[in-house]
Amino acid sequence: MDISGIVIDWARDHKEITAVILGGSRAKGTAVSTSDYDFGVQLEQDPTPDLINRLTKDFPLQSVSEARIFPELERHFVLGGKGFKTPEGIDVTLGFVNVAFLLHAFKENLHYPVIDQQLEFLKVAKVLYDPTGIVADLQKKEFPDWATKKLIQDSIGLALWNADKCQKATKGRAKFTAALLKFDALWCCSKAIAAINRIPLVYKYGYDDFKVVAAAQGKRFLAPENFFQDLEACGMSDSAEMLTQFVNKVKAITETR
Repeated sequence: MDISGIVIDWARDHKEITAVILGGSRAKGTAVSTSDYDFGVQLEQDPTPDLINRLTKDFPLQSVSEARIFPELERHFVLGGKGFKTPEGIDVTLGFVNVAFLLHAFKENLHYPVIDQQLEFLKVAKVLYDPTGIVADLQKKEFPDWATKKLIQDSIGLALWNADKCQKATKGRAKFTAALLKFDALWCCSKAIAAINRIPLVYKYGYDDFKVVAAAQGKRFLAPENFFQDLEACGMSDSAEMLTQFVNKVKAITETR
């Protein structure tokens, strides 16, 4: 089943839809047969549950969730979304955003919640339907300085949150949950340090590439001393206290920027 083709055909039938992009492993070419699909549906108005339900009324896959608006503090940039399944049971998510407001934010230097993650998603996304070229133009744009600062701020905030939850999970002997929270915190720390050094970690480089690029920067690379060694040591350790100390070191570096 050509899921992308189904989404494109559906989008063409709705004048409210400006563009459609595909994200995640399906866009990067790393998907397996059971990988889910994450589509970004670009509108020129704010999505609402009523609008999402109206637009997806004729969507030809089985609906498995109600249309909803994501909380501002949720890490995904998606403002509205609805879930579906293929006949084979593969998850398909349609995420609806106001791309016109993103363009306005660029023009007016406006900040709004999770804009950094919206930009990151756009950078790595595969453009499926873009008749006006609006997404192609956005993909060419460099991160403005205020968006980089927002990326750093959000990454540190999430790292601290995950480190705190990791401590609580460790005390509660929820080892698997603690491990997930730990690696999430470490990834957020990596994102923050990459952003400080203008290294496009998420949409261009993976962790190993990040280390190579950082080494090439030499003394210009801004990070806590022994950053990668300490990060990897945290990854191998079960100590929530060690994780918290590492996150705070990264936070201190970001505050000097």
